[in-house]
Amino acid sequence: MAHRLDTYVIQGEISNLSRNSVTGRLEVLRAQSINGRTVTRPAVLLLSLTGNLSAGLCGRRLRFSSRQPNVNTPNPLPDFFHSEQIGVLSDSLLRIVTAPSEAEDTAACSGTVTEPSMSQYCASVYLEWHSQNGTVALELLDPILELDHSVCPPSASSVHTDDTCFEIISDQPGCSGESTGEAMEDDQDDLYQLFDPSFEEQIRQSATESRDLSADSASVPLRDGVRGGDPAAFRPSRSNWDEIIPGIDPKTRRLYETWDEVLRGEKDEPLTLLFDEPLCLPTPSSLGDEAHAWQVLTQLLRAMALRGVAFDMCPHVSAIAAYRLLIEELLPEAGVHPGLVDTGFICHFGTAEFCTQCQAELDGAAQ
Repeated sequence: MAHRLDTYVIQGEISNLSRNSVTGRLEVLRAQSINGRTVTRPAVLLLSLTGNLSAGLCGRRLRFSSRQPNVNTPNPLPDFFHSEQIGVLSDSLLRIVTAPSEAEDTAACSGTVTEPSMSQYCASVYLEWHSQNGTVALELLDPILELDHSVCPPSASSVHTDDTCFEIISDQPGCSGESTGEAMEDDQDDLYQLFDPSFEEQIRQSATESRDLSADSASVPLRDGVRGGDPAAFRPSRSNWDEIIPGIDPKTRRLYETWDEVLRGEKDEPLTLLFDEPLCLPTPSSLGDEAHAWQVLTQLLRAMALRGVAFDMCPHVSAIAAYRLLIEELLPEAGVHPGLVDTGFICHFGTAEFCTQCQAELDGAAQ
């Protein structure tokens, strides 16, 4: 069953300006536990998904806001939902739908028969992806929508030759709404003063000590999250959280100890052994075409996302090449902590280091 975000979203931005990558920011109403009580406040979800939007959305950026945001919703987005959504896009639609008018709603309640002509047409943007939280769906029905026409104009057939339903307020690229940025900034602050004023300094000092120890160790190259060489060479020291934060409660201490385990890599297990169920995947050489490759790649990236592992595809690589890289190069060496997804940390793999075009661009930028 999919997690539906329809009623939580206030506004946001979705971008597919870079091939194979869909990014975005969603301002949502979220439930948060503050000093033993649950409150509802705006928060920001970040999207970093592998894939491409389809039809009239492909290669474009869209910004949107709800016409009637339900700021007093009694059912806000649960606190367990991950703030940074990684994984793979599975579906996207830009369409015109038929919605009942207010008169029809009233008539339905009274049992009155109405004429079909009373229905109204409105825009619908539908997105579906697979993340750490499983399948997630978002349908924006009749939003205030801003499409970036300067990137890739949609074909008339993709929106049923009726752009008037979209209420285009601008067709020039720009930044997302001010309130989304403000919500992002507010979301990072300790608005309720939950922590001791010296807490951040204690964490900063501990992190500095860990970096200093790592700098004194042998330098071992990393390959997009895949560890290589002697793992002990870049393990940070284990922190004594009872000394760093005197009086820390056992639950919080265990969380921080798990963070240490993730950073040290001591309890890592092969990623393929951590999948919830065995995957029956074809060999790269047996893939028929790009459509088939995206199908099996989506299945693999879905399983990886459930374990907190992301895969970043650069715009130069095909789905077939990306799948081959994962199967033959990355996954055989990949190890992750069994509890990685519960910590909120994300392990990234990617194609850029293996892409000659990406490396040439990096070399050119460095000169």
